[in-house]
Amino acid sequence: MPDYTIETMYHLPVYRRRTYRAATVAQACRLAVEDEEWAAGSLDHDSAEETFVIGIWDGADAAWSGSALPVPAQFEETVQRKAGHFETLLGLLKMMLADLRAGRASSEEWVERAKQAVGLGEAILAGARGPDPQGRDGDPRPDRGEDAQEHLSLAATAPERDAVLTGLRLLQRAIETDSLAPLLRDILTNGGAHPGLDPDAIDTLCERLNIQGGHQDRH
Repeated sequence: MPDYTIETMYHLPVYRRRTYRAATVAQACRLAVEDEEWAAGSLDHDSAEETFVIGIWDGADAAWSGSALPVPAQFEETVQRKAGHFETLLGLLKMMLADLRAGRASSEEWVERAKQAVGLGEAILAGARGPDPQGRDGDPRPDRGEDAQEHLSLAATAPERDAVLTGLRLLQRAIETDSLAPLLRDILTNGGAHPGLDPDAIDTLCERLNIQGGHQDRH
């Protein structure tokens, strides 16, 4: 089993409380953010942010000396992933808005790019890698261990759980009758990144949801 040297980081907020005299709230805020005196600042350990990976090297104790490896996207800092994706989304929105104003349909190329951008945005919010079938180092996703089948936890209310179960049963019926719409199949397979669940796997998932939620799923 190979060794990897991983450098991680987390941001620890520093706060201060200070009185500012100003004509308006906005002016007081401006004085506060421009105040560079932080000698009286306090560390807020209770508000420490996520731990993220900033460097990977091949081998033990190999930081800055071994071969650097790309950081899987889902382990990068979430706020930076969001910021980096914002420019892409804004550009796509401008192009599609221009088409709308001109009274023409957006090209298939721009629609496909928008679909990919939405998929990546959803992955960022879920803390997962994007829907691209190729990893950033060129390896196919199924060969990347945990990346091939990520486990996500989601808190849900009883009505939300019941809605999920209903949707799963409808999906199961559509697959069994070969009537699943292409758009829904694309969602099911994450744009072809994996084969999606079959009816038996949906049964198993429903049973897990039933056990965890104490729900009686009659189908």
